[in-house]
Amino acid sequence: MKKQTAFILVLLLPMGAQARNLDALGVSGGGGAYGHSRHTSSLSVLAQTAPWWQSRLQGGSELMLLGEGRLSWNARGSDSLWGISASPLLRWQFPSASGALSPYVQAGIGAAWFNGTRLQDTDLGSRWQFIDQLGVGLAGKSWDLALRAVHYSNADLKKPNNGLDLLELSVLYRY
Repeated sequence: MKKQTAFILVLLLPMGAQARNLDALGVSGGGGAYGHSRHTSSLSVLAQTAPWWQSRLQGGSELMLLGEGRLSWNARGSDSLWGISASPLLRWQFPSASGALSPYVQAGIGAAWFNGTRLQDTDLGSRWQFIDQLGVGLAGKSWDLALRAVHYSNADLKKPNNGLDLLELSVLYRY
């Protein structure tokens, strides 16, 4: 357990060091369907940093690395879990044809901690989880809208490793 905690803390350190560079705040909501009667709802508050690194590519697109933290709440029936997570996100943003909204794709893998290990009949195996994200979105000057697939899993560090799969819509305001 000490090795797992140390490993996850090492993953979280870059987010803490970049907290002064917060660039956007927002919300994300969605859910996932599991079988006929196991629907999971999700709601998160998001904070993103300004890019830690970025590079303009040939053709005008940009590749950037930024950080994201989230406070999340997941519910199924009368059960719920809340958690915190931090992820680096790799974003490939394309130039806008109209100059208003720029499409992008992004992916990230980070660390998460939940206040419990069960959500009804789903046993996550551990409070410590990894968060994987894959999304597409539109970025404007002040707003960002994205559709994301989010997966929580403990990567078989502890059995069982059932995980949670969610589809979320997120809106961020850049200040």
